[in-house]
Amino acid sequence: MPNITSTDKIILKKFLKAWALSRADGSLLFHVDQLKDPKFEYSEDSSKQEGTDGVPLSIFKKNKARKFTFTNGYVSFSALSTQTGSAVEVAGTENKFTIPDVAILKVGENGTKATFENHTPVADSVAHIYKANPDSTPGEKFSAASAASATEFSITGNVITLPTGKFSQGDYIIVPYEYETTTGRRMVDKAGEYSKDVKFVALALGEDPCTGENYAYLVEMPKASLSGTVSLELGENGMSHPIEVEAMVDPCSMENQLVRITLAE
Repeated sequence: MPNITSTDKIILKKFLKAWALSRADGSLLFHVDQLKDPKFEYSEDSSKQEGTDGVPLSIFKKNKARKFTFTNGYVSFSALSTQTGSAVEVAGTENKFTIPDVAILKVGENGTKATFENHTPVADSVAHIYKANPDSTPGEKFSAASAASATEFSITGNVITLPTGKFSQGDYIIVPYEYETTTGRRMVDKAGEYSKDVKFVALALGEDPCTGENYAYLVEMPKASLSGTVSLELGENGMSHPIEVEAMVDPCSMENQLVRITLAE
């Protein structure tokens, strides 16, 4: 068995996961398990008291700070909503989401009809259609009306009746539209809403270099502030999710703890 109480040397192999809990009720806000480039920063400021001829008499230390930063290998929807203080909605039969899209439809029926294959547009969401140019860019524009004419189109359900004499079978049209779904999640980021303080925990795998035994290496911040400055960049290797937390003193605690580092079995 590893002698945790006497070991002082530890090899940190990797951080396995990190999570945040609500300080109000302990509910899990996010959990990520593909940590990359973890960095734990200790910092403080100091000022020097000097005597005659600038002789240093004392150094006053202040502004102790503890910060943990890392990137997760995938984007976490729950982590991003926690970082930005955004509410998360879940779609359902009583809370349908309206989804914007642009469809490219093939003209059929001798140039008179075009049909949506995947979705039925929301009523009144198709205001205009465009005849597609050979390079797939939008060309001539037509507006919706109650009945098709030489200059306007009409739509019933998922079928568009095209302007008369303007299209041939096999042509394409470009159609901005919206459809409804009862499945999905949505993050609503509003001005004036920010992330709340959390309890943050990160778990690393440690090894005793003398015995080869593995330990759990825990970094705990009883009160932590999540940075709302997040840059998500899609590169050749996909998109990683940066997360930064800074330890805060809990004003409701007598111990003034910033961080707990625990070595355990």
